[in-house]
Amino acid sequence: MGLNASNAATQFTPVTLFAPHAAASGTSPGLDLQAYSGDGYIFLTFTKTSGTISAVYKAQECDTSNGSPTDIAGLPTVTLTATGEGSIRIRKDMVKRWLFLNEAQGGTNPVGITSASVRSPTMRST
Repeated sequence: MGLNASNAATQFTPVTLFAPHAAASGTSPGLDLQAYSGDGYIFLTFTKTSGTISAVYKAQECDTSNGSPTDIAGLPTVTLTATGEGSIRIRKDMVKRWLFLNEAQGGTNPVGITSASVRSPTMRST
């Protein structure tokens, strides 16, 4: 069976990018991919609690843990406007050493909880 969002979400141990937190704009701590091999998915979970909200998520990369992450070319952004889930496929051979997730919130009195993790059958410590 090939890697897809469904089997990655249910069968593999997550590596946390964003622990559950009040939705806000910002960038996750970096995940050092040097210790990993293979491809994976970033899974996003968003729960709207009040207000009108739009949450936009982008995978980003950087050569260092403390540099300025930039968007990863060719990867889609995920927009969630209500309670829901989304995913972004990551091909490790196309990403710099450090993986980040950028979260941008907008709307009127937005309140929500968001979390994100990376899951894969092959993206594990080497």
